[in-house]
Amino acid sequence: MIDAECTKINSLDEEKDAVRHIDLSISEWLARNVPSDHYTLLQDLLEKDDNVFYKMFTYEAQKALKRLASNNRHGDYESEAQFLLANCYGTGALGVPISTEKAFTLYLLASKQSHLEAIYRAGVCYELGLGTKKSYRHAVNFYRKAASRTHISSMYKLAIIYLRGFCAQPVDIKEAFVWLQRSAYVAKKSIQEHPEVLYVFALSQLPNKEFNKMNAVTDVPYALELLEMTAKMGYLPSQLKLGELYELGSSDNTFPVVEVNDVLSIYWYTQAAQLGSADAALALSCWYLTGSQKVLQQSDRNAYLWARKAAASQQAERWTIAKANYAVGTYIKEGIGVHNEKVEDSFTWFKRSAALGHLNAIHMVENCHK
Repeated sequence: MIDAECTKINSLDEEKDAVRHIDLSISEWLARNVPSDHYTLLQDLLEKDDNVFYKMFTYEAQKALKRLASNNRHGDYESEAQFLLANCYGTGALGVPISTEKAFTLYLLASKQSHLEAIYRAGVCYELGLGTKKSYRHAVNFYRKAASRTHISSMYKLAIIYLRGFCAQPVDIKEAFVWLQRSAYVAKKSIQEHPEVLYVFALSQLPNKEFNKMNAVTDVPYALELLEMTAKMGYLPSQLKLGELYELGSSDNTFPVVEVNDVLSIYWYTQAAQLGSADAALALSCWYLTGSQKVLQQSDRNAYLWARKAAASQQAERWTIAKANYAVGTYIKEGIGVHNEKVEDSFTWFKRSAALGHLNAIHMVENCHK
């Protein structure tokens, strides 16, 4: 009799767990895949008939998350629900009003149940002062707590903190390298999720000014392996770095580390340019201006067009845009690649470049005013 009752109780518990799992799965999918601006339609639920089922579905998901997040008997479901609900408060998903204070509180609650991503997010809140008072000490402590349990983002965060001296921490290249090495070891098992970790670790394996300070042993073949691995996944910084390495044979003006290879340089620059890299577009402009024997036919027109493409970028760094504008101005001034189409005067491009701090452009503009 007792055994039968125990079996019944166990089966009921399993059934409740299944229901909680379904609630959590549905809520998680909606929170991560449905645009937040759709949830504002919930307020018009009684006034409009369109997408009623959809809106009710998301509303129920919100209620399920709040129920799971507030019940201490749900164990792992509770911490995951708290984490997801915190994300909702941070982004406005599921129609939840944005509140960094509530998001931080929920991250903190989930972190107390060893939810690694919540520990990391709580650290970010402390670092940036989101929903709580800014505290670099608490931020670093939370990052260390998650990093000690092999949380990749936390290990990588600590590496950058000690490499750059962020969060009021002293620069410690050795400590940075230790965390970077650990994060790269774990990231290699989930390369698609953390290509940036492998990219930075690859840079540490090339001769460079920062890591040379601790006399670290470099491993160029391994660095190229990591760069090519992430570049083939479409990680733009890796593609750009490979284009540079195979063009110049080195990085950071150090001694040659790879054999110059025009084919590979042009290939990786092209891949990066197709993803919108202004630096890659500017590099291709240079390649077309000079050409490469048996690899790339010289073309003034393509050189000019790639420079224009680089100058038109809205996401590139200031210095890249300055160089691109100066290049376009020079092409127009010298009549390189410019056909009969109407173009702006070269002086206009030089002024844009000068405004962004390009020294040659500044001197040229000053001379024109004399």
